[in-house]
Amino acid sequence: MEMFQKMANRKGLNRIDASGMKLLDFQKLVLGPGESHSGNTGGYEVLFDILGGKASFTVSGKDFGVLGGRPNPFAGKGFSVYAPFNSEYVITASPNSPCEIALCCAKSDRKGDAYVITPDQIGTGVWGATNFTRFFKNILVDDKPAHRLFAGETIVPSGNWATFPPHKHENDDLPREVYMEEIYYYKVSPSEGF
Repeated sequence: MEMFQKMANRKGLNRIDASGMKLLDFQKLVLGPGESHSGNTGGYEVLFDILGGKASFTVSGKDFGVLGGRPNPFAGKGFSVYAPFNSEYVITASPNSPCEIALCCAKSDRKGDAYVITPDQIGTGVWGATNFTRFFKNILVDDKPAHRLFAGETIVPSGNWATFPPHKHENDDLPREVYMEEIYYYKVSPSEGF
């Protein structure tokens, strides 16, 4: 299942309606300079993908310090923090920087350790050709410990198509099709684009 949802840039935790999802959830956290947000991942493993700005992270008592720095996802690879299920966390935006963070969530009951994913740990490459070329950044894939969650960012050049050729993931019918859920969150640059 694919989901398109425009999310407001209001401060705090912005939730989408993921009522059709059985395994996934997505939220966006917007903090002003020096603002904090705390919570618990509950029954989900969560990838905190810093879309822009800087913030300090503490997960299950482990202080990861201040991370981030890119102004937006179009400005290169960023920092992310992985947290397993039932992890307490505190995120505080840098005193001089607002921060925007995507919370990519998958249901999980697997224990593990929280960790940071740095820009040099993110694989990049190109998918597609001609007018469906896009550039990917694999943030959380098979080479990093996680239960069910895979996450990344894709930059689609102006005028190009994403997720082409058409496909679906509604049935378990290997090798033709695999059942899985997907959430797509879109950001547009420039902001008046579409």
